[in-house]
Amino acid sequence: MELILGSEDDWQVKMANGEVYKAFLSDSLFVHPLLTIILLRYGRHKKYFIFTTDNIEHDLFRRLRVRLRFKVNEEQPSDTMK
Repeated sequence: MELILGSEDDWQVKMANGEVYKAFLSDSLFVHPLLTIILLRYGRHKKYFIFTTDNIEHDLFRRLRVRLRFKVNEEQPSDTMK
């Protein structure tokens, strides 16, 4: 299984048989410098993906964490009054 994260934060899951599913990032995620856990929904499936410094290249792991943090911050409501 391969995860693909596009430039517009669009996720895809590529299966071993070559099938590709569009995936959606769930609100259930944990981002930490040593451990990141995300839940992706694709097709009829939900699957947790666990990333550590042992199973992903260090710079790629750092960039993933930064993108996830920015995404979470974008979705949180602002405290600014209009």
